[in-house]
Amino acid sequence: MTDKELEHRLTALERRVSDLEAGTVASEDADDFWALHGLEQRVDPRDEGTVLFTGVVRPAPGERYVWQQGVPAGSGFDHPERAASVLSALGHPVRLALLQAALAGHRSTGVLAETPGLATTGQLHHHLRILVAAGWLETAIRGHYSVPATRVVPLLVVLAAAAGAPAPVGADNREADPGDGHVPEAGPRENRPGLIGNHENRPGANRPGGPGPGSDATAEERLG
Repeated sequence: MTDKELEHRLTALERRVSDLEAGTVASEDADDFWALHGLEQRVDPRDEGTVLFTGVVRPAPGERYVWQQGVPAGSGFDHPERAASVLSALGHPVRLALLQAALAGHRSTGVLAETPGLATTGQLHHHLRILVAAGWLETAIRGHYSVPATRVVPLLVVLAAAAGAPAPVGADNREADPGDGHVPEAGPRENRPGLIGNHENRPGANRPGGPGPGSDATAEERLG
């Protein structure tokens, strides 16, 4: 590297540091963190902060979900027992496979029973009951299970956060649920067509203290 090249790099670095100290960023960074910068402009710097998650997803043909939710930074700890129960329902690979199948359009118990790792219909209904109780699944039609529209993006956010976490020590030694003989691996499912309709978000989807304007959630879901 020549002295001229080194000087050019140092000048660029000094400009970069100056921009950061002034609270400005390069245009490419603004594009990468547009949601973050928008949130910073809306939250009160005197508050504890806000956590925002949003998404536009199409998990199955003919379906589209749009969601945005902002919550106070520490609100996830307000009801620890409920939070633990909801998260615990996701703590089994077969249940994750059932959710993946339901998102992809496989919603009848006949199809869900084909999920790898399920030996009996009793095991299937055991896992379905846990997911329904935690709010990750609902059944509007007898024998058909789906992820509620207001839970699609939150579910994907939780799974994305878990996938980005460091693997715990002994992660391969997973504990089976009571009554299960083993913890099998779940395989991917193929997408099947679904139906689409409009659905207004349910009351209470956003907690007070969200990111301000535009914090209401909307979703488009299946018609019954």
